[in-house]
Amino acid sequence: MKPLRLARASAIALWLLMVALTASWPAWTAGARTPFVIGAVAVAVIVLLLPLRGLWKGRRRTYGLASLVIVPYVGFGAMEVVANPAVRLPAAALMFVGLASMASLVVYLRISRGAEDAGSPG
Repeated sequence: MKPLRLARASAIALWLLMVALTASWPAWTAGARTPFVIGAVAVAVIVLLLPLRGLWKGRRRTYGLASLVIVPYVGFGAMEVVANPAVRLPAAALMFVGLASMASLVVYLRISRGAEDAGSPG
């Protein structure tokens, strides 16, 4: 598999894993299944779904934007790891998947910089 295609596939896979972890957050917090929490999680998932089309098409601008979009999720995971022992494991997973996703987005940007047609996925 070509490096550009591998970087793109890993970025999309980690992004989808981030969506799944965020969507499953109410399942981990048994006492906080209020309409507010479910609404906040729905907004967080929608924000993660917005750049998915550009990631799929290999648009460099979307990869740059997505690396910034992921920062609050990493911060939330870090905060929950420290502050809430009940959800420490899923929060750590959210944080580390977010960091890995950010790294894979940056790797794609670095590899695709030299490609003639940056919109081409491989």
